[in-house]
Amino acid sequence: LDGKSLKHYELESKPTKYYVFYYTASWCGPCQQFTPNLVDFYNKHKDGNDKFEIVLISSDSSEDAMEEYAKSKKMPWPLLKLSKTGSFKKKFNHEVQGIPSVIVCDLEGKIVSREGRNLAELERIIK
Repeated sequence: LDGKSLKHYELESKPTKYYVFYYTASWCGPCQQFTPNLVDFYNKHKDGNDKFEIVLISSDSSEDAMEEYAKSKKMPWPLLKLSKTGSFKKKFNHEVQGIPSVIVCDLEGKIVSREGRNLAELERIIK
């Protein structure tokens, strides 16, 4: 985020092991409760750790809602542009049944874990 709006973001370098896809939405009560825990986890484990990157995949209906949600929860990770989420979900069929959902994939896109909401399990994977 750059102020209130999203800015174009290019990863300086790819993570060396995992992409962690966070499926969420601003209107989702359980997401609102879980997101601060994931933000704390990221802030605790990301600095100096190039093994993973979290990417937000939003189910919001507007870019403004997605941006406001990211800003209000202080999400420090990249967000997939809302207009790209439909094609992303088709290409990478993670078979997400509900949100919030955290899917860990290797760099080739193979699912390593669907248990990313279990932060102890996520920590074990990314260490």
